[in-house]
Amino acid sequence: MATFKQYTKKNGEKQWMFKAYLGTDYLTGIRIDTTRRGFSTKREAQLALNQLLVDFENGQVEKQQLTTFKEMYEIWFEVYKTTVKEATWLATKQRIEKYVLPIFGDMLLERIDVKTAQKIVNEWSKQFAMYSKLLTYVRMISDHAVSLEIIASNPFRKISKPTAIAVSKKKEFKFYTKDQLKTFLNFLDERVNRISPKSEVQYH
Repeated sequence: MATFKQYTKKNGEKQWMFKAYLGTDYLTGIRIDTTRRGFSTKREAQLALNQLLVDFENGQVEKQQLTTFKEMYEIWFEVYKTTVKEATWLATKQRIEKYVLPIFGDMLLERIDVKTAQKIVNEWSKQFAMYSKLLTYVRMISDHAVSLEIIASNPFRKISKPTAIAVSKKKEFKFYTKDQLKTFLNFLDERVNRISPKSEVQYH
């Protein structure tokens, strides 16, 4: 569905624009709407829209009921919880929801290819020391999808596991507050006086 509208630019020139729904994103299934401006005539705008729709459709595959990675994770997790201790599944849940779902959650499982999987895992290896755990999780989730015949093969089993890149941590320097320093110096003063009562040590 599309709407066409004539509008006037600041210089007084009249032009045409349209707003249209193209379809859904191939990878995420999210609705895609677009707005285009700058056409001299309504016919020109219509022709541009027609070409846009053709281009969009050429990048699509057959329509079918698809599953998001998040939906598959929820199905897998219900089974996984019964196979490990509570402390383990709680840690797994926290890591997946913090690091995996923000990236893969809205992606359609059937459309995650090896190239996409490799690119994201490469990034994980640069950012997280525990990237191997994240890779293990997505492999397990996708393996479960294969066993349920939702996907034919697991793209995470076909990627090359990158060499882990150590995550450097900035050295933290801790400083005493004024009160902490005063307490520390008093402690030293007492220790010195115990060893040599006649000597006097002053701190300024």
